Amino acid sequence: SGSTDVMAQGHRLEVRKDDPRMGAPSLPLTSCRRLVEVSGWRSESDALVAALAASRMVAECEHHSVFFGRPGRLLLMNVGQRTVPELLRSAAKAFAERLQRIACCKEILATQFFYLQLAAVAQLASQCGPDAGGSLADALLHLEGRPAVGSPQWTC
Repeated sequence: SGSTDVMAQGHRLEVRKDDPRMGAPSLPLTSCRRLVEVSGWRSESDALVAALAASRMVAECEHHSVFFGRPGRLLLMNVGQRTVPELLRSAAKAFAERLQRIACCKEILATQFFYLQLAAVAQLASQCGPDAGGSLADALLHLEGRPAVGSPQWTC
């Protein structure tokens, strides 16, 4: 049939001969990478759809190295940025609110979320100027849904 089964981190993947290589051979096959590599980017709306899909993949991922790593930082940088399309800002805000709920569970997760926010603000400030970094910091401070200490949402 022209396909080969490959085990990757405990998951069975079907790979066809005509599938494009996914970056370096040591990197795992990911749906985000596949989406980016096969997208034609024929229009701005195509790029937005791909960005939204990749954003949702990051936001809904269960791996700490993804949502507390570089992909999460890049998504978090879109919270409150007026130059970013509303749909992407909304996905980034939902991601930040999810991380805020996760951070309430354990001290180490709260620390990781703090450092992720700090890294996102610093990177945005260095790339787009201090006003953009300040805008992101302000948006992160005013996230909705912050659980009050002792409330039922506070417990995990």
